[in-house]
Amino acid sequence: MTNPLFEKFASTVTNTVDTVTNDIVPNLVETAKQKAKLQADVYSETQRIMYDHSHTMPRLLETLEIDGETILLYYAPREMMIHAHIPNAVILNPQVSSTIHSEMWSLNEDGEYHYLKNTYVVMVNQAFLDLPANMKKAIIYHEVGHIKANHTKLSQSKILANNIKRLFGSNSSTIKELQADQFVIDNNLGEDLISFFEHAQGILGPNKEMITRTENILSQINN
Repeated sequence: MTNPLFEKFASTVTNTVDTVTNDIVPNLVETAKQKAKLQADVYSETQRIMYDHSHTMPRLLETLEIDGETILLYYAPREMMIHAHIPNAVILNPQVSSTIHSEMWSLNEDGEYHYLKNTYVVMVNQAFLDLPANMKKAIIYHEVGHIKANHTKLSQSKILANNIKRLFGSNSSTIKELQADQFVIDNNLGEDLISFFEHAQGILGPNKEMITRTENILSQINN
């Protein structure tokens, strides 16, 4: 005669084994798979963010010494430049330059930090880097021309405002560009800058400011 208690115990054990085999173990396996997938997804997303971050941060390309000025040429990703398909170079004033290039800070004898003298960051995009060497040189000299004309003493907000005015053909902004062009002309790079204007207008179409600047350069190099 079978013991009822034993039968109940055996039934309980069987049910427990069935539950573990059919429900708990598969659930644990599925949970482990989900956890592994989640970890893999998190890792992949982390790597993507790190990759994107490394490609959206400016990076130093080279350091140039031009007429007593130190130019730190930085590559700017598409996200940082307006009209990224157009070759562009933008000089930053010392305050903003120091946020890009931390080594621009120097400790003086009084224990105070100050900006390195005659040191500026110029941001360029990929379209600029794809230009012929003579055009790139003329554009960089134009940016140095802004230094010589004391335009970099303006706040970055005023520099930005000037760039916005240029989009609308402002006379005041064109004057600043003509002033900066003078350094290009004085260094016999005027024709190279005109070549760039022709290239840029092939992308943009006729541009009033570039036409004015071309006429100014020609009036000087033909005399």
